Amino acid sequence: MIIELLELGLMPFICLFVAIMVPLLNRFALGRRINPYLATFCSALLPLLALRVHLVVHEHGAVTYRFGGFPPPIGVVYIVDEVSSTLALLASFVLFACILYSTWIIDRDRLYLFHSLAFLLAMGVYGCLYTGDLFNFYVSVELVAVASYALTTFNSEKGRAVKAAFIYGVFGTVMTSTYFLAVLIIYGSYGTLNMADVRVKVCSPHTITSFSSGIYGDITLTTKISMALITWVLFFKSGIMPNHFWLPEVYRYAPLPAVVLFSAAADMLGVYGLIRLYYTIFTEESIVGGFRASMISIMLILGAISTVFASTVVMRQRNLRSLVAYSSIVQYSLALLGMTTGVPEGIAGAILHLATNALGDMLVLFSAGLLLSASHIVTNKVMRLLMYASFITGLLNLFGVIPILPGFWSKAFLTLGFMKANIPVGVVVVLASSGLCALGYFTLIMLLLSKRPEGIALARGQRSRSYVPVVVVVITQIATIGLGLALTLGGFRDLVLSYGRSVFDRSKFLEVLP
Repeated sequence: MIIELLELGLMPFICLFVAIMVPLLNRFALGRRINPYLATFCSALLPLLALRVHLVVHEHGAVTYRFGGFPPPIGVVYIVDEVSSTLALLASFVLFACILYSTWIIDRDRLYLFHSLAFLLAMGVYGCLYTGDLFNFYVSVELVAVASYALTTFNSEKGRAVKAAFIYGVFGTVMTSTYFLAVLIIYGSYGTLNMADVRVKVCSPHTITSFSSGIYGDITLTTKISMALITWVLFFKSGIMPNHFWLPEVYRYAPLPAVVLFSAAADMLGVYGLIRLYYTIFTEESIVGGFRASMISIMLILGAISTVFASTVVMRQRNLRSLVAYSSIVQYSLALLGMTTGVPEGIAGAILHLATNALGDMLVLFSAGLLLSASHIVTNKVMRLLMYASFITGLLNLFGVIPILPGFWSKAFLTLGFMKANIPVGVVVVLASSGLCALGYFTLIMLLLSKRPEGIALARGQRSRSYVPVVVVVITQIATIGLGLALTLGGFRDLVLSYGRSVFDRSKFLEVLP
């Protein structure tokens, strides 16, 4: 029987608590002194809870939490497997690192606003990763979107930041509204929005389930329309071409810790959502199996084009933030390609590649922020060498050719998946994108060593004598190299591969139904 875990409901509640309390406490002098410690403590607590969830999932299989105790499909239910628990652990680590780093780089008078928005975004991320309900996924995406719009305009004194947020907000609203339309179509056809319930009915249309009864009318056409609409929205969420137009400007003008939150936590939700859509709900056994295969073929083509085109832009970049933006498009597109393989190796490679991109971007942005600041922290020669090493490690991890870094292994899994699925074009795309991106990565290294590159604007209130950001970079460096070394062990690679296999075990989702 599936285990019910209280921590699943506690994590989004902690995020909501901090998001509300921090602005309220800021109205009082004592509260302004407490706020950074409250945010730091809660951000440190969340990875521990996420680790607890991950360990329980690893030992016992999928776990669940029913909000209000209502059985699905009446109530919202969280259901967490190996994939969602792994990505939630990654997102928790990213939030913790960004909260710590923000205490140094964000203006002291506005720090509470950043913390409130960051926790609101994290609440949405947890909701997307944990939920087993299509409408709750929509609500969570809206939370992430609203927090992202506000974080983009955080440096509102820059007119271009407001413009970037406006474009992101307008098209983001159109996309979330499109998702909501798809949800309404599904509800009208299936009488439910629970993922497991929809999956049962799309595979066996004549099935009658508890509380939601059967289907309504011919669900084939409505299902195809809903799948196409949701797929288009999730392309936008991860900035995959042609829905990438908002991402470069947002990354260029948002505060540095916010860019890390976007790249390493929020924007991976599109790829994750596609995995859930095509491997949990609308599977190959469903009545739309043929249409599903066609959609996956289209995604393969678009993903390949997105990867190669974004790689050519990375190759020419001299602005650090723009390079990170287009590099993220490359990595998300590669993860999408892994998702389309339909084999455990490809899925495992996609999941690992999301983690690789997160760790690489964190190292690049955090270390560059220190190196290019006017801070006295890195005047020490040893400290500067450490930051240079972290910056180069981050780019080499994204490049993916060093076996002691996880970027090598994620691309190895992807390549193996393409070969097993008989998709040779995928192998070509991985190799071509790696070579093209390498030109941009090494150019940026040369620029950093010789002069100050463009693309790092620091807040007025940075605290030059705090060593907290150095600790953040060191922890991220240890996590990156540690993961890479672990992947050199066959047993750990088998564990990662088992996460890819778990996607094909749909029975755990069906256990939540009464």
